[in-house]
Amino acid sequence: MSMMRRSPANTRAVAVWMSFLLVILSLVPFAAFGSKAYAGTVLYTPVPEVTPGYTGPLTWTNYTPPIAPGSIPGMTEFYQPYFLDIDDEDNVYVTKTMIGLTSKGKVEKISSNGQESTDISYDANLKNPIGIAVDKDGNVYVSDNSQVGGVSTNKGRILKLPHGKTSWVDITHGETFKYALGVAVDKQGNVYAVDSRPSSSPPAGTERILKLPSGKSSWANITTTPTPFSNPIDIAVDGEGNVFVSDLSTGSGKIFKRPVNGTTWTNVAPTNVSGGLPFLIYGINVDKFENVYAMGLANSKAMKLGYNGGPSGWTVVDVMSNHFSPISNFDVAADSSGYLYTTNFITGNVVTLMAAIIYDGNGGTGIPPVDNTGYRLNETATVYGNTSNLVKQGYVFNGWNTKADGTGTTYAPGETISSITQSMTLYAIWSQGYTMTYIGNGDTGGSVPVDNNQYPPDVTATVKGNTGGLVKAGHTFGGWNTKADGTGITYAPGDTITAITPSMKLYAIWSQDFTMTYSGNGNTGGSVPSDNNPYPSGATASVKGNTGGLVKAGYTFVGWNTKADGTGITYAPGDTITSITQNMTLYAVWSQDYTMTYNGNGNTGGSVPVDNNPYPPGVTATVNGNTGGLVKAGYTFGGWNTKADGTGITYAPGETISSLTESMTLYAIWPQVLPDVTNATYSATPTSITLNWNNPLAAMNGIKIVDGKGAVTTSVTTHTYTFTGLTPNTPYSYKIIVLDAWNMESIGVTVHASTTAAPLPILTGLSVTPGQASLKIGEITASVVTATYSDLTSAVVTPLVAWNTDNPNVASVSASGVITAKASGSATITGVLGNYTVTVAVTVSPAPVPVIITSLSVDPDSAQMEQGEQQQLKVTAAYSNHTTADVTASSGYVTTDENIAVVNAAGILTAVGYGTAEVFVSFEGQSRTVAVNVVMPNEDSAGSPGTSAPSAPAAETEEPAKPTSSPPVSPPAENVFRSEAVQSDGNVVDNIRSRIEKAQNSGGTVPFTDINQHWAAKTIDTFVRLNVIEGYEDGKFKPDGNITRAEFAAIIDRVFQISAGARDSLVVMNDIDNHWAKDVIEKLTTAGILNGYGEEFRPDHTITRAEMVAIISRIVNMNVVKQSDAVGTFTDISHSFAATQIQDAANTGIITGKSGDEFEPEAPSTRAEALTIILNTLNLNPEIKTLLDGSK
Repeated sequence: MSMMRRSPANTRAVAVWMSFLLVILSLVPFAAFGSKAYAGTVLYTPVPEVTPGYTGPLTWTNYTPPIAPGSIPGMTEFYQPYFLDIDDEDNVYVTKTMIGLTSKGKVEKISSNGQESTDISYDANLKNPIGIAVDKDGNVYVSDNSQVGGVSTNKGRILKLPHGKTSWVDITHGETFKYALGVAVDKQGNVYAVDSRPSSSPPAGTERILKLPSGKSSWANITTTPTPFSNPIDIAVDGEGNVFVSDLSTGSGKIFKRPVNGTTWTNVAPTNVSGGLPFLIYGINVDKFENVYAMGLANSKAMKLGYNGGPSGWTVVDVMSNHFSPISNFDVAADSSGYLYTTNFITGNVVTLMAAIIYDGNGGTGIPPVDNTGYRLNETATVYGNTSNLVKQGYVFNGWNTKADGTGTTYAPGETISSITQSMTLYAIWSQGYTMTYIGNGDTGGSVPVDNNQYPPDVTATVKGNTGGLVKAGHTFGGWNTKADGTGITYAPGDTITAITPSMKLYAIWSQDFTMTYSGNGNTGGSVPSDNNPYPSGATASVKGNTGGLVKAGYTFVGWNTKADGTGITYAPGDTITSITQNMTLYAVWSQDYTMTYNGNGNTGGSVPVDNNPYPPGVTATVNGNTGGLVKAGYTFGGWNTKADGTGITYAPGETISSLTESMTLYAIWPQVLPDVTNATYSATPTSITLNWNNPLAAMNGIKIVDGKGAVTTSVTTHTYTFTGLTPNTPYSYKIIVLDAWNMESIGVTVHASTTAAPLPILTGLSVTPGQASLKIGEITASVVTATYSDLTSAVVTPLVAWNTDNPNVASVSASGVITAKASGSATITGVLGNYTVTVAVTVSPAPVPVIITSLSVDPDSAQMEQGEQQQLKVTAAYSNHTTADVTASSGYVTTDENIAVVNAAGILTAVGYGTAEVFVSFEGQSRTVAVNVVMPNEDSAGSPGTSAPSAPAAETEEPAKPTSSPPVSPPAENVFRSEAVQSDGNVVDNIRSRIEKAQNSGGTVPFTDINQHWAAKTIDTFVRLNVIEGYEDGKFKPDGNITRAEFAAIIDRVFQISAGARDSLVVMNDIDNHWAKDVIEKLTTAGILNGYGEEFRPDHTITRAEMVAIISRIVNMNVVKQSDAVGTFTDISHSFAATQIQDAANTGIITGKSGDEFEPEAPSTRAEALTIILNTLNLNPEIKTLLDGSK
């Protein structure tokens, strides 16, 4: 077996672990724990052995994560593993006991891949579990003790966890266990257990090996007398029935074997184990190939004995040591592939014997990297780097080698080792390092950089900068050179040196410095700049400005020159001098100054401007204005001139004089004052103003006029001007200014004027529409009178006209121009306003004979049905004009017994119980009764013969003229409308009845010109007569026009009389404060009928079809209204917020689709659609439907 070299430190470590082991054993009566076994029959042939196939030594590697790697157990509380066993599926079972202040234990099941650990202690309430075994059926057996250490008061027990169960069974059966240790079970189900003696209960000789026969409840003592045992620990049974017991005997451990059916125990322990430590036997196990394994605690050696072998047949499992303690393993077990497992005493986990990569520092200091990975046969490993920072003085880490002297295979960090067949050690490779030394080379201060790196041969190095602040008087640091005289290779800081040489030296490079001096060159004040910077040869310098404020009387500083007389090189402040090669002096350059003087040139008052600025040659000067207020009687100031007579160059104030070449004087210019116009007046109309004035006698170039907004009118050469297009009765102002030949302006005369007020328009004519009317008796028409005026405007003045009729018996007219047909004949309606008259010729003809309903029929007129069956009732109305119409959707239905039969608004009859009932059908005063008999289903029939009800007909079906009377109808048993919305159906019924009565007493309504052929004409007429909705001033209703959210809310409130007390607080909408429907919206939102968009209601947005249905669904009690399942579903509502409400409304007959099976929920609703859905909703209440039918 390959072993790691043991240093004196390792020897000391072994001694420490032995001492620590003795401490632990004093707590746990010098007894190890656990046992498991493969049981067998009397005649048993071992299974051919399977091995992992490794070719050399292996290493114990982590199978489960370590709990406290490298620490000593007992210092803090943690679960210490003791013994283990492996089932047929290679799951590992481990007993653990809490080591610390408390006494408790557990059993863990570790999956076959080592990734999952499950506590299977369940209800066992374990204190000190030790031995463990798993039988062929997956039943788990555990020995447990009441106290850690097996003191005299300890009580042991044996527990069993049946496979697949979560409750443990106590199989101790009253047997007294002083200290229950190892446990095993054979294939017949016989259970074996070790009862050892506690450390506090000598003498020896009381140890027992017990057997619980399968199916029995009494343990048998199979220990011979006298007992051969001194401290039995673990137990195992092989396939032939041989029983093996490990014994922690004094001096060296023993393994006793009891043959099948025998009574004698024979020591088959190995006669000698190398390694210098006693073979202290703890765990013992038998694998599925009948090999016996024993674990020696003192030296962590795993021993293997083949089937039926003797003391000389033991072999030592070849283990290559890693960084685990040599005294660390309690137990050992093998899986079905031949891999060995043990419980690690030090790291508190389960480890397995596999190939490993072990790193050796090979003379370096520090801890080598640790790879706890276990590698199966032919797996690949990635080589670690120097992750733990191993060092060796004077050397550089350069990878790993399979031999300490470097003659083996070399691996760089990150490389892979393929086809691993055994554990292997990689030794650190150390290469001699080169050094880099820096020398100041004559420095007078600072310190040289220090580079402590060891550089391997041919490795590159980065040159350091002057990090220590080296200085040399009168010189500047310029880098490094390989020679002191600078004739070697020069390196700048940050350069890279390739192929460094042994003990390399770099010398500082010093270059001589030059100075820069400044001279005032005749200055009379100030100080020269100071430049204390050293300038190495070839360096650049930035020229300073006149920082010391140098001055010279009568001169201006303009820069520097390399010569005092200015014949050298001139530099401006901030210029750069390149490549300085000597000390140099810069002399101030001075230029003579010029002056600027101003002359009043005959002024009679004021003072001239003063300019004290010095102007160097070529400098630009700005001309001053008349800052001293110069004046000259009879003249005005006109600027400056270079000559007193004005024949020189003229400059206006603010102009610039560029490139002065001498001192100069500017003379004031005095042009004569220009006179203004006189006698300025104006005349005005409502839209114009005319200005008049007298021009001055002096020569002039014209007149310009400036209005109050600054608009200028030029080129006026006369003495008058007119402004047109003005606003009546509005003030204006104008300034009249005289211009001379040089366009000089006079002071100007301001005229304040105002337009006159506009006259009132005069009526010039009237017109009326219609000019003539043909009416039938009882009809009405509205007259509209339009007036025209003198200002070409027009207006509707119908309310202002005085109306009269020449034949009131035929046609009357109201004060608002509404004409009513009274009797057959002709009449002339006259309207008078002022001096103008309009007339309307009216012809009245007899009213048409009304068409009335004469009879009502229902198909079928009786029905025999089975429970659950549905039938469609078809209601047909016959009229006095010999026509018929399908009025199924418009009829009312009431059943005498809703427990037997129900019918919805669409006329779909549904049998819900057994017996007879009658359905009362009514329409516009006519009624019929349908007898319904619901029978028990025929047992011979395969199903109900009921027919599928068609979709509810559209509510827009045209209806015939109104009847003359209507019979009473019984109200429904429950309210159709929600009480929280309308309080009760009776409130809605009373509201509709009241509106019908008012409509009957108010006379006829104005006919609309755009609904005669419309599908909803009758519905519209109903709501107009009930004063629920109105048309437009142009005589149209616009049935297909959109309806807004506010308009629909107002109609809902008028029809259903919504109660406002449904909520405790007002719902705030921030966009309705000034809206005409504010009160209605607040009322309905507070009642929960309306919802907004956050804090907005958007009252003027068109309401969608889905929003309409959602509002109706908050009013109708859908649980009461009968619904038909025969109505199809819409295909386009699944994503609508009101999908459920839309389908319920369709099932009750309130709505129909737009086309086919589509509802178009997001489409805008029209005025006609809104009224139709409200009418269909009202018709759900039979009493309201009867009232509405009777009012037509």
